[in-house]
Order: sequence, then structure tokens, then C-alpha cells
Amino acid sequence: MLRKLKRFWARSDRERWLLIGALVLLPAAKFSLAVGGFNRTRKAFQIVFPVASRPLNGPSTEQRADAAMRSVRSAALNGVCRTKCLHDSLVLWALLRREGLNPTLRFGARRQDGVFEAHAWVELDSLRLDTRADNVEAPFVPFGSGSA
Repeated sequence: MLRKLKRFWARSDRERWLLIGALVLLPAAKFSLAVGGFNRTRKAFQIVFPVASRPLNGPSTEQRADAAMRSVRSAALNGVCRTKCLHDSLVLWALLRREGLNPTLRFGARRQDGVFEAHAWVELDSLRLDTRADNVEAPFVPFGSGSA
């Protein structure tokens, strides 16, 4: 526990806020998806986390994306509930929007050993940000920030 606290305080202010956001949003996303479904949850996140219009000073886009992705991964591993790729991706999508970036939420599927598997991830400028690093053979149509 002490080691985790030391790692938390070693982060920058921005990274600490990203981690706190992820720790709060992952259970909220899980609950909202279970109760309201995907469309309602995505629309709620889209309203609560519009793409920030503030100038992107400070860390580069890649550094912001990496910090957000590490925060979601850490919150998923150390948070209060077990999450799946959809929960992680929705939270990463929301945090990146809050950082002033315009990510795309993606879905795909594959058949492995005769079993159908679906997966969700986030892309930013065609760069795949995947907190679970799964490979997907057949991506579906993307959900961008302005998608219905």
C-alpha cells in the first residue's frame, strides 16, 4: 500500500487527476452500462465530457494520451470493481475529451478457437490506444465524438 501511495505522489498533478478521474469513472461507467445501456451511457459521457476547447499547452498529444491510458489501466487494476474493455474504453475516451483531444471509440470482433470475441478500444488520430492490448481482426464502424 505504501508503495502505491509513493507512486501516486510521484505522478504530476495532471496525472494524479487523471488517475482519480479514472478511479471514479470506471465504476460509474460499469453501473451506467448495466442500467442504461451503451447508447445512454455514451451520450451522458459525451455531454459531461465535451471536447475541451482550451488550448493544448503543456504535454504533447502523445504524452496526454499515454498518461490517460496508464491512468485507466492502473485504475482498472487497482480500483473497486473489475472492468472490461468497454468500461475502460469509455473512460479513456471521456478523459481524452477532457484533455482537449478528439478520440474515436472503436469496436471489433474476432473468432478465436471457435469462440466469438468482441473488443472495444480508443483511437486518436488513427493511433490505437488499447488498455488491454487485444488484437481484433474485424473492426466495426467507429463512434466519434459527434456520432449519434
